[in-house]
Amino acid sequence: MATLRDVAREAGVSVATASRVVSGLDNVRSETRERVERAMRELLYVPPGRRAATGVIGLLLPDFENPIFPALAQAMENRATEAGFASILCSTASAAYREVDYVHMLLDRRVDGMIFISCEMTNTSGDHDHYARLLEEGARIVFVNGALNALSVPSVGVDEAIAGEVATQHLLELGHERIGYIAGPNYYLPTQQKAMGRESALRAAGFEPDGLVAHSDFSVA
Repeated sequence: MATLRDVAREAGVSVATASRVVSGLDNVRSETRERVERAMRELLYVPPGRRAATGVIGLLLPDFENPIFPALAQAMENRATEAGFASILCSTASAAYREVDYVHMLLDRRVDGMIFISCEMTNTSGDHDHYARLLEEGARIVFVNGALNALSVPSVGVDEAIAGEVATQHLLELGHERIGYIAGPNYYLPTQQKAMGRESALRAAGFEPDGLVAHSDFSVA
């Protein structure tokens, strides 16, 4: 759990200076304040006394353009309302730095939990340290549509490997042999898992996986 001393060390300032920034005092140079605030975000530091229950949860999703994400958020918000919780909706634009900024904002607002929909956790080339720090802070988090086994976090989603395997088996049963795969970005965890399922089904049917795979960014036609 990050402390004020950790923040001061990360920002390269004294504990007293870091304390003035945290307290919102004006007698701090702007560049120093920026360093301290950046350290607070990176360490997910929340000042003591801001941890009481609030009846609010944070919903973080990558964008509003893909209709599945707003639909998921709407369903979750409806269920949260039924349970007596309010929601704060955050669109990260699939950017890790925005996700981290939102996480710090939500912590600062004392939310009781956070739900990450198709979050940066699904980017296998990304930095996932902020999730581990969240757990160290005792935050309640849930992943939807993507999770890593390295962290003990509840998750809800499709078994992507089985999905790729079943889809390929279906085409094989129809008599097809050259089965391509139009996939999302190669660094995207569900993309990799579906590819594993496809390859497993092809090998089980006596075919060696070929290069009939095309990667592309996700978009809405």
